[in-house]
Amino acid sequence: MGPREGNLVWLRGGDASHWLRGGDASHGSEVSPTHEFERALSDLRVCRAALIHEPENEELHDDFADKLAHVARLSGELGLNAHMRKDARHQVLETARWLESMPIASLGRIKVVSIDYRQGPKYHHPAASEDVAAVYRELLKAYRPENVGIYGCSAGGMLTGMSVAWFQRHDLPRPGAIGILCAGAAGGVGAAFGGDANFTTMPLGEGRVAPAASSSQAPMGYFAGTDPNDPLVAPASSPEVLAKFPPTLIVTATRGFELSNAVYTHTQLVKQGVDADLHVWEGMFHGFFYNPDVPESRDCYDVIIRFFANRLGKR
Repeated sequence: MGPREGNLVWLRGGDASHWLRGGDASHGSEVSPTHEFERALSDLRVCRAALIHEPENEELHDDFADKLAHVARLSGELGLNAHMRKDARHQVLETARWLESMPIASLGRIKVVSIDYRQGPKYHHPAASEDVAAVYRELLKAYRPENVGIYGCSAGGMLTGMSVAWFQRHDLPRPGAIGILCAGAAGGVGAAFGGDANFTTMPLGEGRVAPAASSSQAPMGYFAGTDPNDPLVAPASSPEVLAKFPPTLIVTATRGFELSNAVYTHTQLVKQGVDADLHVWEGMFHGFFYNPDVPESRDCYDVIIRFFANRLGKR
């Protein structure tokens, strides 16, 4: 499928797709730059996974910073845009952004705009929703809303749903389609992701200890002081808000602690007559497609690309 004029998703950029497919075959003992980049990206992902479980480990932070600098250097050599920050801890989130956007932009020949939105604990809701809306307003100067797709993973997936609710509240047009990946749009007392998956995934290493049931506050510092049933925080709490959602792709995995939230969100969207697709990968974990070496990741990339291709750029 070729690019369409005025269609954000299908505007072709530079051809960087070879880095994900393995690039050109190397000759003799020489290692091609794309193969070296793949290895460096895989090492960075492993280090990032370790940091999630040991966020206070200073040696891991130093190792992550070194690996990140290596990936950034290789990215520059390959002509890829790698945005660097000085704070190594924040690079965990920066790297996640690359791992979400690069494969889709590369394999689908899709123009992807990554948003550097404000995050907790320094900032609080609705700062991130405001930032997404500001970027969306700029994009609407060049693209019709029905040709703009929005997606994110984990906290970015939650923000995708919250942003659609924010658009409704502030009379912004509905985007053409969205992807809530490894997340859901439901809130409620106890946990940001919640449900049975908080407990059933614990033995598999993906669970999260739920706060005491008596808690009346929304979870996570970013949501401090908010009502967990506010549709701007948890869109699935409002049937009226969900009914106005665009076509929605939901991706999750059987070992992901977001599984319950994702399944519940899909159920509520379908109940409201929304065009909603739910894809659950057996044996996979939260954010599994960050690792491009896993076969299921490529399957997920294909699902994401097809979903947006079938719903955007039709006019």
